[in-house]
Amino acid sequence: MPVVTWLTPQYRGLGGKYSFLWEGERVDGVLEHIGVVSATGSYLMTFEDKYARGQLTIEFDASTSLFDGLWTLAPELVPSTSQTMQSWTGKRSQRPLKDAECDVPLG
Repeated sequence: MPVVTWLTPQYRGLGGKYSFLWEGERVDGVLEHIGVVSATGSYLMTFEDKYARGQLTIEFDASTSLFDGLWTLAPELVPSTSQTMQSWTGKRSQRPLKDAECDVPLG
C-alpha cells in the first residue's frame, strides 16, 4: 500500500507524519523519534494512526535520497508468536508534496 511519508528533524533524530488511503478513506498518522542505533545509523520511531501503532526502523542510503525501513505492530496488538516485520520504503521527492496529494490513490 503506498504511503506518503513526511520526515522532519527532531531533537537528536527524525519524526514526522504519514498518510495513506484505506478503503477510500485518507488515514493520517504521526511518527515520533525514539533513538538512533549507533552501529548502523538507523533511526527508530514509533508510528500511530487510527488503526494501529508500533515501531518503525529506517536507514538511509549514502545519498540520503532513499530509505529502507521495517515496521512492526505494538506487542499488545498482536501475539508475539505471530509478529512479523513489514517493509516501509521511501525516496526523496523532486518536488514538495502537499497534504492533499494523498486524497487520491497513489501509484
